[in-house]
Amino acid sequence: MAGWGDGLRWDAAALHASAEAQRGQADALASAIQRFSNTPTGTWEGVAATAAAARRSALAAQGAHLSSLLADASTAYADAASDLEPLRGDMDATANNALSQGFRISDGGHVEDLAGGWRMLDPRRPWTRIRIWGSVQAIVFRLTTLDARLAGRLAVMAVGGRISEGGTSMADGVLSGAQFLGDRVDDGLDWGRGRWEDLGDLADVARDTVGEHLSAFTAGVDRFLDASGERPRWVDDLLQRGEIPELAEVLAVGGYLTGLGAGAIANLVTGEDQKFFDDGRPFVGDPQHRSGLDNRRLHNPSDLMRDMSTVYSTRNEGRDRPSVQITRVDNPGQPPRYIVAIPGTTESIDTWGGWTGQQGGTDWAANLKGVGYGTTSSTEAIRAAIDKVTAEHPGGGRPQIILTGHSQGGIIAANIAADPDFSSRYDIGGIMTAGSPIQTVPIPRDIPVVNFSNQYDPVPKSDLGGFGGSYERPGVSDVSLDNGPGELGLHDWHGQDTYENKIRDIMRPGGSDWTKDEAPVHDFTTHIDRFYPTVGGTISTYQVEVGRE
Repeated sequence: MAGWGDGLRWDAAALHASAEAQRGQADALASAIQRFSNTPTGTWEGVAATAAAARRSALAAQGAHLSSLLADASTAYADAASDLEPLRGDMDATANNALSQGFRISDGGHVEDLAGGWRMLDPRRPWTRIRIWGSVQAIVFRLTTLDARLAGRLAVMAVGGRISEGGTSMADGVLSGAQFLGDRVDDGLDWGRGRWEDLGDLADVARDTVGEHLSAFTAGVDRFLDASGERPRWVDDLLQRGEIPELAEVLAVGGYLTGLGAGAIANLVTGEDQKFFDDGRPFVGDPQHRSGLDNRRLHNPSDLMRDMSTVYSTRNEGRDRPSVQITRVDNPGQPPRYIVAIPGTTESIDTWGGWTGQQGGTDWAANLKGVGYGTTSSTEAIRAAIDKVTAEHPGGGRPQIILTGHSQGGIIAANIAADPDFSSRYDIGGIMTAGSPIQTVPIPRDIPVVNFSNQYDPVPKSDLGGFGGSYERPGVSDVSLDNGPGELGLHDWHGQDTYENKIRDIMRPGGSDWTKDEAPVHDFTTHIDRFYPTVGGTISTYQVEVGRE
């Protein structure tokens, strides 16, 4: 039985060429027979003349018969070419239609789904795929019919040739016809079996499609149930200390669970696990010493903000995940201290990858989970990365550390500081965040925090200012920065460069006009002054790849 790939390989032009060649041979043979018939018989007489004439007549009849067969073959090839041309047009139209809807037809006639991103959520896609498959099978049927028709006509000609070649024996003709008929019956049975197999294939496609969709749906439901069973931090705070949660925390949990529920539905529609809102498991790599950064300036909060920007670019170095940067500062006669720069959101909000469990771990779903639950896979990975770098910390005391981060990086920094286990093992000397909604985080009151926010940056305002909660945040200084000339959109309002430039202006002698009260910034700088390198001090910079797996 012919297949889709056969239709792609068949060439109407080649069939037309064969038809012309056969026609030319038939015409040439007919002309030769005509000349042979018109040639004088010579001087034969009597019985010899009669025998020569009979032989001559038989040769002419056989030549005429062969010429007729060649002419019929030419017609058969020409008819097949004419039928193939519109059929190939229908094949091209079907293939192009499939591509326009995000599908591809393979040489074997299989319909492959090419869709990605939001398009996979279209509930019509499974049925569109089956309709395209039906169109393919209809064309394959026409190809099989065309192939069988041509083969049958040529077979009949072959039988006719054997009958003539076998002389006048009726037995020879009947046996040849019976053999031919038997072959055709077998072909018919094979074709019928092929049709039933195609129906079976359709049933298999339907069964496999349903199975794939249910399996993907189950994966999404399992993810939803796991998250539903995970207790948010604010629930523990409410039950253990009677602290009323902020509205933003409750809304974030609701948003995260809603996203997981929507992901289960998306899986059911697409038949694939989209990993929508999937936070995966923590991944942490091995610390890498970046000696090229060891000579950089490190003297005030503007330098900390520069490092908070630097970690965003670590993902562009051939990795799927960003890196947390941990700087060890060794000053003469003092224990080593550590400054941690944490990457923020690394996925765009308007992309499929911003919501579907990318390995980077700092996507928009992680924003919701970080605010609502107080932890994410990246949060746990960054804690582990800090433990790796400080594993050889000398002495018996707790390592002194500063946590910094922009946007989601600030959420992670605050959540790490609010973790009782971490704060019991580390002496957290301060937290610096920029463009981060951290007013929902119960940061210990003895940790100094400076939280920068641009006037029109909506991201730090997404915590609703801690509305509705009872957390006390005596150690947190919120520094609002005025909007600058030319700052017209989210990229400017929330950009790392904007924060870095404004903080640098604040740290210059004489101050700046970006904020009405610069005292909290200078107080924070004084408090963390011991973390900067002094004369004779050195810094060692480590980057650790973090994210999900």
